[in-house]
Amino acid sequence: PEYHDYFFGDLDTFAKNYKKVYPKISSNYANLSMDNFTTPHMKCLFCSNLENCTVCPISATFAGALIGEIPPFVCAIQKIRIEEQKKFWEEIK
Repeated sequence: PEYHDYFFGDLDTFAKNYKKVYPKISSNYANLSMDNFTTPHMKCLFCSNLENCTVCPISATFAGALIGEIPPFVCAIQKIRIEEQKKFWEEIK
Protein backbone atom coordinates (compact mmCIF):
# COMPACT_ATOMS: atom_id res chain seq x y z
CA PRO A 1 0.00 0.00 0.00
CA GLU A 2 2.91 2.37 0.65
CA TYR A 3 3.77 2.33 -3.07
CA HIS A 4 0.63 4.28 -3.89
CA ASP A 5 2.08 7.31 -2.09
CA TYR A 6 4.76 7.47 -4.81
CA PHE A 7 2.69 6.60 -7.89
CA PHE A 8 1.57 9.44 -10.19
CA GLY A 9 -0.92 7.21 -11.99
CA ASP A 10 -1.22 6.38 -15.66
CA LEU A 11 -0.26 9.06 -18.16
CA ASP A 12 -3.80 9.97 -19.25
CA THR A 13 -5.06 10.43 -15.69
CA PHE A 14 -1.98 12.40 -14.70
CA ALA A 15 -2.29 14.67 -17.76
CA LYS A 16 -5.89 15.47 -16.87
CA ASN A 17 -5.29 16.05 -13.14
CA TYR A 18 -1.62 17.03 -12.91
CA LYS A 19 -2.29 20.24 -10.96
CA LYS A 20 -3.81 18.19 -8.16
CA VAL A 21 -1.83 14.94 -8.48
CA TYR A 22 1.71 16.32 -8.84
CA PRO A 23 1.88 18.37 -5.60
CA LYS A 24 0.20 15.60 -3.61
CA ILE A 25 2.51 12.80 -4.77
CA SER A 26 5.76 14.76 -5.16
CA SER A 27 5.53 15.95 -1.54
CA ASN A 28 5.91 12.31 -0.48
CA TYR A 29 9.36 12.25 -2.09
CA ALA A 30 10.67 15.12 0.06
CA ASN A 31 12.18 12.88 2.77
CA LEU A 32 13.63 10.34 0.34
CA SER A 33 17.23 11.44 0.36
CA MET A 34 20.10 9.01 0.79
CA ASP A 35 20.93 10.27 4.28
CA ASN A 36 17.48 9.13 5.44
CA PHE A 37 17.90 5.56 4.14
CA THR A 38 19.17 2.57 6.04
CA THR A 39 20.50 -0.93 5.42
CA PRO A 40 20.27 -3.85 7.84
CA HIS A 41 23.88 -3.03 8.82
CA MET A 42 23.80 0.74 9.34
CA LYS A 43 22.20 4.04 8.45
CA CYS A 44 23.26 5.33 5.05
CA LEU A 45 24.11 8.62 6.75
CA PHE A 46 27.26 6.99 8.17
CA CYS A 47 28.43 5.38 4.91
CA SER A 48 31.63 6.74 3.37
CA ASN A 49 30.02 6.36 -0.07
CA LEU A 50 26.96 8.46 0.76
CA GLU A 51 27.75 11.32 -1.62
CA ASN A 52 28.28 8.98 -4.58
CA CYS A 53 25.42 6.58 -3.96
CA THR A 54 22.41 6.85 -6.23
CA VAL A 55 19.98 4.18 -5.15
CA CYS A 56 16.42 4.86 -6.27
CA PRO A 57 14.20 4.31 -3.21
CA ILE A 58 11.38 2.84 -5.24
CA SER A 59 13.66 0.47 -7.18
CA ALA A 60 15.22 -0.64 -3.91
CA THR A 61 11.76 -1.22 -2.48
CA PHE A 62 10.79 -3.40 -5.43
CA ALA A 63 13.97 -5.38 -4.73
CA GLY A 64 12.35 -6.60 -1.55
CA ALA A 65 12.53 -3.99 1.17
CA LEU A 66 10.45 -1.24 2.70
CA ILE A 67 10.68 2.27 1.30
CA GLY A 68 13.84 3.80 2.70
CA GLU A 69 15.43 0.43 3.50
CA ILE A 70 18.16 -0.61 1.11
CA PRO A 71 18.65 -4.39 0.75
CA PRO A 72 22.23 -5.55 1.38
CA PHE A 73 22.73 -6.76 -2.21
CA VAL A 74 21.64 -3.37 -3.62
CA CYS A 75 24.14 -1.66 -1.32
CA ALA A 76 26.89 -4.08 -2.40
CA ILE A 77 26.16 -3.41 -6.08
CA GLN A 78 26.31 0.34 -5.49
CA LYS A 79 29.69 0.02 -3.76
CA ILE A 80 31.03 -1.96 -6.73
CA ARG A 81 29.65 0.66 -9.15
CA ILE A 82 31.25 3.51 -7.18
CA GLU A 83 34.63 1.75 -7.01
CA GLU A 84 34.62 0.90 -10.71
CA GLN A 85 33.62 4.44 -11.60
CA LYS A 86 36.60 5.76 -9.59
CA LYS A 87 38.92 3.36 -11.43
CA PHE A 88 37.49 4.45 -14.78
CA TRP A 89 38.11 8.15 -14.12
CA GLU A 90 41.61 7.45 -12.81
CA GLU A 91 42.39 5.56 -16.02
CA ILE A 92 41.04 8.40 -18.15
CA LYS A 93 43.35 10.88 -16.42
